[in-house]
This record gives sequence, C-alpha cells and structure tokens, in this order.
Amino acid sequence: MIILKIFYFKLPKIILINYKMLIEKQSIIYFRLSKEIK
Repeated sequence: MIILKIFYFKLPKIILINYKMLIEKQSIIYFRLSKEIK
C-alpha cells in the first residue's frame, strides 16, 4: 500500500515532466519548419 501511494504521488510529476518535454520538442520542430518555409 505504501509503495502504491508513493507511485501515485510521483506519477503525476513524471507525466507532467514528459508532457513539458513533448511540448518543447514540438515547438522546436514547429519553429524550424516555420523558418524553413520563410
């Protein structure tokens, strides 16, 4: 039970970090594409 609680507590943080990284990668790709088009 304790391990499960720790996992549930840390999981949102991990998801949030991965989500931020994903958004950053997408924005970098988008920025590069927009530069190439111009």
